[in-house]
Order: sequence, then structure tokens, then C-alpha cells
Amino acid sequence: MALWIGITEFEAYLVATGLLRNPVGENDPAGFFDLAGLLASAQSEFERRVGWRPFLASDAASDLLLDAEMYPSLDLVSASGTGAYDITGINVSGTDFLYGVQSDGRQANVFGYPQNANARDFPVTTLRFYPGYYFGAGSWAGKQRVTVTARWGRVLLLPPDVKTAVMSYAAGLLLPTLILARTGGAQKVREGDEEIDYGSGGGGGGLVGSLSAMQMGMFDKAVLRWKRVGLA
Repeated sequence: MALWIGITEFEAYLVATGLLRNPVGENDPAGFFDLAGLLASAQSEFERRVGWRPFLASDAASDLLLDAEMYPSLDLVSASGTGAYDITGINVSGTDFLYGVQSDGRQANVFGYPQNANARDFPVTTLRFYPGYYFGAGSWAGKQRVTVTARWGRVLLLPPDVKTAVMSYAAGLLLPTLILARTGGAQKVREGDEEIDYGSGGGGGGLVGSLSAMQMGMFDKAVLRWKRVGLA
């Protein structure tokens, strides 16, 4: 899985929230933990909850193969789990279809919806076919092998609220083990004149409770904002 957030940026977030004193590797127990794995877990959970997989589109277009009932339209989200940006090719059972407006004036026979989706920073989620140009409607019965070439995802750039939500969720996954490594299970630790109250995960007090509330608030708000509703 390609990470949306770099390890260095995640380390800086952990230092800023007080979980790490220094970046990983500088005398901190977190140097023994798999931060990349935590980020990957948080990304997967976000995609699972919002219903878009992938959520962040890749930089390059790729082929998606579908065996689908596609007459007269194909719901890309139901078929693939995500939407399409910058569609460059559509092939149906060996026949190339013309998509959208053609620069040479040729009439297209498949269009993407919502209309002007990409221009509005939204992926194409439905393809509508007009087979009369090449086929009779009767020849379209049953499933077809459809190949769509596009950039697949819900967004082209990672939104700031999603970035913060993923980092906070990953930090929450790290916190219990990190605290145990530092305290041996104690809820309060005194370092010089400073007393740190880690609290308890169940009671909601101290650092554990504060970060847990922050994690849930940020993550849940981002999920609600970007969650796929119905077939959109």
C-alpha cells in the first residue's frame, strides 16, 4: 500500500502532540515500532468507513477490468468501489468506444456522469452508453467485459482534514504500547518537577483520554464529510 503521509511528517506530528520527545531513532521507544504499518492501518480503516477504495487516486492511469451488466449504463462505484478521473479509454468486449467530446468532431458513444464531474473535483461514477452507433440493443444482453482506463479514486489531492484524521488515528494505535513501554503500566509518572498523567483508556482521563477524544473527533468528522452515500 502506498502511504498517503510520509514517515517524517508523521514523526513531526507525534512530536507536536507530545507522544514523542524526539523524532524516531533519537532515544525514543517508538523507534522500535512500525510507524509505516500504523499509517497503513489507519488509511485502510478510513477507506473502509468512507466506502471509497482507493480514496486517493494514483498519479498514473491504469486499466480496470469489469464483467458487468452495462446496458444502458454502468455504475462504476458499485462495480469497482471508486470513481474515475481523466478517463482515456473504454473498451467493451474488444470494441473501443469514444468517450466524451472528441477534438476531431466525432460523436462519442459513452459519456460520464455526474456531468462535468472532474471539473468540479468529483470523480465520474457512472458511464452511460449509446450502443446504437455500433450495436443493436439486443446484442447487449448479459454481462460484457469492460476495460476502463483512468485514474481511480475519490480525490486527486489528499484533503487536510483527511491527513490529520489518519495521523491522529495512527497515533491512537501507537499510544497504548508507547505508554506501557515508558511507564510499565503506571498511570502517573513524575519526571523532575513535572508529573505526567497518562490516565486510562477506559476512564477517559489524562493523556490517553485526551488523545482518544481528539482521535475520534477528527476521524469521525472526516469520515462523515467524505463518506459515500448511496451510489454517488
